[in-house]
Amino acid sequence: MGRTTVFSLVLALLIAYVFMNPIGGGPGPTPTPTSSPMPSPMGNYINGVWMSAGDLSSSALDRLATGNIRLIFLKVGEWRSDGTILYFIPYDVITNFISTVKARMPDAKVLAWVYNVPGYQQSVNLGSLSIRQTMISQTLSCVAKGFDGFNDDVEIRPSDWNHIIDYWNGQANALRAAGKMATIAISAAIYYEPNWIYTVAPRVHVDYAAAMLYNNRPFYPESDFRAAMNGILTYSASPVLIGMIDYDSTYTLKIQQGWVDTQINNHGAYSKLAGFALFHYAGMRDTDWTDWNSWATKN
Repeated sequence: MGRTTVFSLVLALLIAYVFMNPIGGGPGPTPTPTSSPMPSPMGNYINGVWMSAGDLSSSALDRLATGNIRLIFLKVGEWRSDGTILYFIPYDVITNFISTVKARMPDAKVLAWVYNVPGYQQSVNLGSLSIRQTMISQTLSCVAKGFDGFNDDVEIRPSDWNHIIDYWNGQANALRAAGKMATIAISAAIYYEPNWIYTVAPRVHVDYAAAMLYNNRPFYPESDFRAAMNGILTYSASPVLIGMIDYDSTYTLKIQQGWVDTQINNHGAYSKLAGFALFHYAGMRDTDWTDWNSWATKN
């Protein structure tokens, strides 16, 4: 049996598994993780970064290794309206990126980052069961290129919040059945749309939910940042990575680190806090790396 035939058979079985665990008509069953979230090799937390293939260099790898960053969300493409992935980079670029990272940091995990952002891409109709099933099939085909997992960044507001909940839980089931990590980038905008925190996060079960606190921009104050941080860490059913913006000239990374420390000091430890995520590598300045590396909280 040829490799293509074997892959097609395995993919068909995995999709069939997802269909046996409903992703439509109400929330699907709570997925059972095949393994616990990976611990940080340097401390209590695991940290991540969103980056592009063009960001990769020996100095970039040195910065990631020194900065205790072990989850790398590689920008692969965007979701089309029909549920398929529009790839930005070819297969050889993907495999070269993964192999180069692994050679320098064997303990790092490279995940495919695919997004759908309002106003920038074609809107995906999550109300369609057929499209949700296509997206899960596409997810499995994508991670089969050598990725350790998937980082799904769907930011379109669905007509029914059950649709995104069912989709992400179904996707997590399929990824875990394939031995891959299931992660999401979830909006954590208290002011614009609190349902992501209070409706979606409590019912989605993934390995890591990277909470985009910077979606409270522009010029979000400390109070909104800390309220969003407290909300997602209180209500999320999944371990959380606190996502911080790193190219804002007003509220710098160092300022946001201070907000995180203040919230933790005032509230106490959060059981769901798994680490932090930087958006994005290309926006990190030398001063940001200095501030990041000297920030004890991330370890």
